[in-house]
Amino acid sequence: MELYHRQFSQELDVRNAPATQRTLIVASTPRSGSHMLGHSLAEAGIFGVPFEYANPGNLAEWQRKFSLSDPLETMREIMRRRTGENGLFAIKLHHTHLSLFGGFEGMMAFFPNPQIVRIVRRNVLNQAISLSTARQTRVWIEGQVGSGQEAVYKDEMIEDCLRTLVLGNAAWTYDLARTGTSEHEVFFEDAVQDLPGTLQSIASYLGIAVDPERLPSTPPTRKQSSSGKNEWAERFVAKQGRKGLDESIVQLHSNLEVKTLTSLRSAKNLVRRVQALAGKKK
Repeated sequence: MELYHRQFSQELDVRNAPATQRTLIVASTPRSGSHMLGHSLAEAGIFGVPFEYANPGNLAEWQRKFSLSDPLETMREIMRRRTGENGLFAIKLHHTHLSLFGGFEGMMAFFPNPQIVRIVRRNVLNQAISLSTARQTRVWIEGQVGSGQEAVYKDEMIEDCLRTLVLGNAAWTYDLARTGTSEHEVFFEDAVQDLPGTLQSIASYLGIAVDPERLPSTPPTRKQSSSGKNEWAERFVAKQGRKGLDESIVQLHSNLEVKTLTSLRSAKNLVRRVQALAGKKK
């Protein structure tokens, strides 16, 4: 079963699940590697099943499955089914998903004893390019049909995606800082190179004993094609550099124009003063 559809499968439900004692919040932004991390955590079997339950499209499917109209009651039903034997429930959230709970404080109050793990990418431009690709193909994870459209380089879209990601990261940073909420930060690039080490660091942060032999060594998700994306990054950076140069030239022209106008005004004023003096002598 494809990973997208598998998230709704009863196979992932916990039989006789206990009440939720605490919650793992995977704080993410689009294309940060959170799908890879979430499925890797789920495969380990001790971190709950941290999928994107609050995504509007996914939540609508859960509401349909449970025949529930209240989104928060739907979330509680997911918690009842997906809380692990150790009492840990896990969920992956983008900052835009927090509106479901009334904001950051509402989210922290809704989930029992939440602990935050943030996944970020060092190369945010590559993340923006990945987001631009997904917006065009409509394929966010293995198993989605998508639009059938081939992604093409679009400078303005990449710039918009970059802005979206920077603001998303900043929103998490702001809320965590202003509320004094602690977090454990993991990097996508590190998880790709050393997945067991990344999972071990999360287990240590959560205070969960883990057998290293049980941790997956490779992600269960498949990396989506990045063919040509390095060229996209080079094109984008080159254009931004050219854009910056053009703006500098415009500013230089503007400054020269101001200085020229100032000089002309000074010259005209000098001519008027000379003419005035000449008139007095006559």
